[in-house]
Order: sequence, then C-alpha cells, then structure tokens
Amino acid sequence: MPKLREYLIEQEIVASISVEHLRRLLRERKVRWRRTKTWKESNDPDFHRKYRATYNRHLGVRHFLAYYDLKTDRLYGYVIQRKKTPDFLRFMRWVRRRYPMRQRLHVVLDNYGPHLSADLRDWARRNNVRFYFTPTNASWLNRIECHFGPLRKFALNNSDYRTHQQQEAAIETYLRWRNRRRGIGLQSPPKTRKRAA
Repeated sequence: MPKLREYLIEQEIVASISVEHLRRLLRERKVRWRRTKTWKESNDPDFHRKYRATYNRHLGVRHFLAYYDLKTDRLYGYVIQRKKTPDFLRFMRWVRRRYPMRQRLHVVLDNYGPHLSADLRDWARRNNVRFYFTPTNASWLNRIECHFGPLRKFALNNSDYRTHQQQEAAIETYLRWRNRRRGIGLQSPPKTRKRAA
C-alpha cells in the first residue's frame, strides 16, 4: 500500500492520500492485490544450445558423506565414489565405531533411497542406532545442513581442482580448520573386503 500511495503522489494522480484511506477506497471498489511473476525471454540465437550445455565429468563424480556431532560441535566425513546402500552402510559402521556401543546414536537423515533400506534398518536395530527422518523436501530441518554452506564456500566455490585428490585435500583442510584440532575431519574410507570367488 505505501508504494502505491507514493506512486499516486509522484504521478500527480492525487495530491495527498493516507494509506488507510487508500485501503478503504480499494476495498469499496473491490480491488484486490494479486502477485504476478514476469518472465523475460532471451533473444540469444544460441539460447537452446547454451541452455542444454553442461561440463564433461571425465573423471566421474564423488560424494561427500558427513555427520555432525552435536555434543562436540564437530563435523566429520569422507569422500566416496558411489552413494548406494552398501556405501552408506559402510559409512554408518565407520560412524558407529567412533562411539562406545553402549551409547545410543541418534541420527537424523533425509529420505534418500539408501537411507531407507531394510538392511540399514536391521543394522541400526542391532547396533544401538536410532534413525529420524526429515519430512520430504525439508532436509533443512537437519542440523548438519547449515554446515555444508561454509564447507562449499571455503573448499569448493571458485575452485578448479584437477583431481579428486586435490578436492578431497581442500575438504580435509577445511574440516581440520573448522574442528580446531589437527587429525579430525576427513578420514580414509573403510576398506571394502574382497570376497573369495
């Protein structure tokens, strides 16, 4: 309303009008506010080619698995090549080993498929771990989420790492700095045991 009032006065449509009088006047005339969105079309002749462009991931992608310890205010994690149920289960075993078995772990997760597997639920029951799932599209409720922004800012934004090892080293440096103690942070992922054929 105040902006409309200012506009009417600037355009010399009215000499003066109060916000309240303007509100009553609009109500009497049954004028209601409506939000609209505008969209600007690009006139770039190569728009569609550029819109669909992406960079090549010649070395593949990596995934960062992490957990946040509320009690110590420390962030821990490591980088993996895949993010499937066995990989996440290996990560949870790594987390479990960091605490005494008598201590129940309370873990908040989003609804990503590997987090919902029966194997993971069975493992949690046997290992004194309790999972809590955030509502769909509400991972921001998980306290760990706010820690990923600074990690991205300090370790990943405006970077041009040539190898995954360089990228992992930058994440490790950030975690060590954040946790204020050398040796805490990015850890070597647990080794996958090879099965005999």
